[in-house]
Formats: sequence, structure tokens, C-alpha cells
Amino acid sequence: MIEQTGPPLSLTISLICFCGVFLLLIGVVVLGFIARKDTHPDKEDKL
Repeated sequence: MIEQTGPPLSLTISLICFCGVFLLLIGVVVLGFIARKDTHPDKEDKL
């Protein structure tokens, strides 16, 4: 018998895919805020 020393492979792959999709969604939201902020040239940038 072979003992399993870690989590199941399917669970690991599912977790990696979930994290990838979650990071992609966060990136889209952040890029959306940046693009929306840059499309208003009438406001002066305060540094």
C-alpha cells in the first residue's frame, strides 16, 4: 500500500485554478479603476 502524504492532486489543481481566477478578477477591477481615473483630463493631478 502507498500512503498518501499530502492533499489529493485534484484538490491542489482546483485550488490553484481558483486562486488564478481570483487574482485575474482582482487585476481586472484594479485596471478598470486605473483606466477610469486616467480618462478624466479635466481634473488636475495632485502629487
